[in-house]
Parts: sequence; structure tokens; C-alpha cells
Amino acid sequence: MTDTRTATLRLISTTDLHMSLCAFDFHQDRPQTEGLEALVPLIEAARAEVANSLLMDNGDAIQGTPIAQWVETQPDDTPHPMIVAFNALGYDAAPLGNHEFDFGLDAVARAYGQARFPVVCANIVREMGSAPTDDTPYFPPVARLERQIAMADGSAERLRIGIVGVMPPRVRFWHRHTFDGAFHVRPAEEAAAAWARDLSRDCDLVIALAHTGLVPPDDPHREEQAAVRIAEIPEVDAVIAGHQHYAFPGEGWRDLPGIDLDRGCIAGTPLVMARSHGRSLGIIDLALAHSDRGWEVQDGTGQLRNVVETSGPGPLERALAPVRAGTRSFMAETIGTTPVPLRTHYASLVPTPAVRFLHAAQLAVVREVRPDLPGPLLSATSAFKSGRSSGYTSVDAGQVARRACSDLCPFENHIVVLSVSGSDLMEWVEQSAAHYAVVKDEGPLLLLDADVPGFNFDTFTDLTFTIDLTRRPKFGTAGELTGAEGRVRDIRFRGAPVTPEMTFTAITNSYRAAGGGGFRMLAGRDPLWIAAAPFSARLAQLFGAGLADMDLPDVDWTLTAPTGTRALFETGLKADAPPPSRYRLGAGPAAEDRKLIEILF
Repeated sequence: MTDTRTATLRLISTTDLHMSLCAFDFHQDRPQTEGLEALVPLIEAARAEVANSLLMDNGDAIQGTPIAQWVETQPDDTPHPMIVAFNALGYDAAPLGNHEFDFGLDAVARAYGQARFPVVCANIVREMGSAPTDDTPYFPPVARLERQIAMADGSAERLRIGIVGVMPPRVRFWHRHTFDGAFHVRPAEEAAAAWARDLSRDCDLVIALAHTGLVPPDDPHREEQAAVRIAEIPEVDAVIAGHQHYAFPGEGWRDLPGIDLDRGCIAGTPLVMARSHGRSLGIIDLALAHSDRGWEVQDGTGQLRNVVETSGPGPLERALAPVRAGTRSFMAETIGTTPVPLRTHYASLVPTPAVRFLHAAQLAVVREVRPDLPGPLLSATSAFKSGRSSGYTSVDAGQVARRACSDLCPFENHIVVLSVSGSDLMEWVEQSAAHYAVVKDEGPLLLLDADVPGFNFDTFTDLTFTIDLTRRPKFGTAGELTGAEGRVRDIRFRGAPVTPEMTFTAITNSYRAAGGGGFRMLAGRDPLWIAAAPFSARLAQLFGAGLADMDLPDVDWTLTAPTGTRALFETGLKADAPPPSRYRLGAGPAAEDRKLIEILF
């Protein structure tokens, strides 16, 4: 007769913290209810509820907030504050995310070399072999943990846990400027499947730390978002997902195949994706059974626990005190002045001084360093923070503190200059136009497509165009053709029609130049020039040179719909009154979490 005993193992996870370490908003210099510090009470409670648990991160941890910028000013041997915090909280494992590489390979090695837990990445390798398990790794592809598990009857058994980490393979484009061919990349699910099979030979349990998100198997984003296919791997017992900055389980996922929202499972495998920036905690509970045949996973469920409020000083208080003080002081340094407020609350509706300043900054950098580049020269950029989870940029007129630079440009992007044809430029504008929803006569409907973030709406200097809101976009969110003819017309550069055979020198950022955001027409081409320093660093220099003396270039576009059509533009609750525009604007219906502006065409 087989003697079967049971136990529960809880997997606690964070993901996409993006250096949100303190429960503090360094842009606005005030406390906030998010960040790893805010999650500590939830972590402590989740651990206290069970006898057995593991705590894991899921990547994109060391890039993002002003703390990351402050860290860059410190000596190379300074302990990295995020890794210090992970060590203090007793993290058991972590993978690398794509944004870890924003600072280069050496910075990744310095930071994660301080970790007292295994750090894994299976699909970024030095050399490709005949199979993933034959590759020459850059980082350990997997980890094997052993833990004594407390059984329900009071006894204990050894559990061998295999962990594999993967990230989106499109990192090969996003960070081409950083690595210059220094690594090779495999599809995430290919590497995960091969290493899961390898781990299953000598491990009782296999966990995939998958820094990748959720889409249906036939979705055009499937290369970047592979978590569903990883959940289908037979040897994988649990998946921690991320990268998308969404939340799972959640109501927005009902169309995914094999989904069980009540249990938090996909294809029968428990899966969680915690909210980014330390706003929630992922929890998977695995019901285990042990007999003379070994271990068996009998059941598994996934759930999220959201931060509701922050408590008083916790176990990270002492470790984070110098980080908080140093970052606040760094961000408070006065670097220049601005004669006008720089805000992005209406950046998807009308040209704003904030976005025009970003254009001016890009043009100034390129004209200073590469005046030899062929023309005609144009700048392309978006408002990096213009709503939803990204928030809004808000810089008051007057003296400007350093925090304004990260408020305007929160990503460690570099300026990239590309040569593009008129045909490329037309498609670039068409892809940007997907930011707007299709507006119909029976409105008012929301003006913006909820699936297309504001940082994927580029505007262009010296370029004008009209977007017909009644027409479907030519491209989908991943750059795939929709079958529609498109919605952009009358594209003109300095008043002259743009034709396919024309050639332009276009200034953009490293994310967009790699095709980020679905801009496939830009991916894979050799750049004319790449800036060595991140763009945010150059913004500080330009503020110091005097924004008042800078010529802010013109950008413009027109939205059209049949006369009498109404649409609703959503913006932040703290938005000022709408600026002057060519549209008739009025107050929209009341909403608790946003301000709605009605547009009458």
C-alpha cells in the first residue's frame, strides 16, 4: 500500500518593478502606494500563511525610476540597492528581463553579481548549439534548488525545484546598439521547453520564470509574448509571467484558449502576472503529494494581491534610507529653467510644448554632433508619458529640477538616426495613427484605442498629415496588416506632398528604431548614427543651456470625422483646462478616475 503525504508550496512573485524600490514618487517628491517597499507587508503575510514558500522576481527590476539614474552616478563598486533589497527579503531566484540590458552587459554583471540567489536566462547565449541545452550560455540558463518541505503530517521531505528563465527574443533588436552582435537569441518557448525537459530528469518540480506576456497562439505579438505557449509545455508545473505590465488573473483575458480565471490557470498550469512597479504580488499555491513514487503536483491555483495602503517603517527602511535621501537630493538639483509648463495631458490631441521640446532636443543633439548627415532632417518622437499606466509628464514653468528629465523621458533610450524612404515614412505615420479608435456617428466613443499606448503615437517635425477617424488603421498593434486601406492622407513635408521615392534622415529613439511598438518598417536597418549617452542625460544639458532660447519646432496633425460626430478624449484628473485647438471641446461625463473631454467635429 502506498503511503501518500501532502504539502503546499507557495510561489510568491514580483515582476517589472522597474526600480520602483521605495514607496515614494521621486518625480512628484511624495509618498506613493506602490513599489517593493509597499509590497513587503503583503510578502510577509503571504509567507506567514503557509509552511513552505519561495519568493521570486521576474525581471525588469533594475531600470526605470530616478533611483536607477542616481545609481549611475555612484562608484561601480556601490552595492546595487535593488539587489540589496532582494537579498534582505530572501529572494530565492530571478530571471533577467529585457530592460536589465539598458545599461549594457557590464552593468548587468555588476548588479546581479551581488545577488545571493540564482539569476537565470536560457535564451540569451554567447554561441548557439544544435539545441538550447547545447548553447554556450551568457548567464546560467537554469537553477536547481533543494528545499526541505514541511508535510501536512509534521514530517519533512526534500524537494528538488528546477527553475528556467526566458525573455522576449526581440531584445536582439531593442538592444542592438548596446551589444553589437555580442549575443545570440532563441525563441523563449523553444529554450523553455528544452530546459524544462532537462530539469524534469532530476527535479521534482519545474517553474518557468517567463519575462513574457499573454496573447493567443495566433497573435502577431506571439514572438514577444510567449507565456501561453510556455504554460502548455508538459514539464512546466507553474509559470510566472510579466513584461506586458498587465495583470493575470484578471477579467481582460477571457478570450485566451485554455483559460481558467477562477483558478488562475492556463492550459491547466497555474500562472500569475503581477502588476508592474510593485502594485501587486503574484501568488501560486501548489498542492503537492509525496509517496514512494516521488512527488506529484495534484493541483495549483494563482491569484494576485494588490497594494491597498502603505504601512509604517518596514525591514527595508534602514537599507533604503540612503537611497531615498540620495535620489531625492539628486532629483532636486536645479538644472535650468522653462518659460512654459511642460505637460502631456493633451499630447494625443494637440501639439504640446513638452513634445515640441523633445523634438527640439533631438534635433539639437544631432545637429551638434553630426552636422554632416544628409537631409532633409526630421525628428520623430512621442510623449513617453501620456496616460493610463504611464501617467503624465507635468513640469511647472520656472526653475527646473533634474526630475523633469526623467519625467519627460523615463526610459534609457538612445537617439538613433535612420535613413527612411517616403514610403517608409508613410507607413510610419500609418502605424502611429493606430493610436486612435475608429469613431462612429452614434458616439460619443472614446477617441483613443485602449490597446495602443501614447508612447506609440509619434509626431514629426515639419510634417503634417490628416487622420480620418472613420477609417480602420492599416496596421494592427503589432504592425500586422489589417486589410484596411489606411486612414492617413495628405502627408506633407514643409508643405510639399511626400512621395514614396523621397529620402529622409529621421531622428528617433533606440526602441522605435528597433521596431518597438509594432513599427516593423523600421526594424533591422543599419542606423546612420547612434548616440552613446541616453537621451535623458542630454535633456539635462539642454535645460541648462536655456529652454527659453531654444526654437521649439512645429509639429501638427489633423483628426477628421463627419460634421456632428462626437468623441470622448480621456486625460488625467489633474489636467488643466484644454488648450486652444481646431476642435470644439466641452466637458464630458463625470468619471472618478479620469477627466473626459467631449470633442465635437
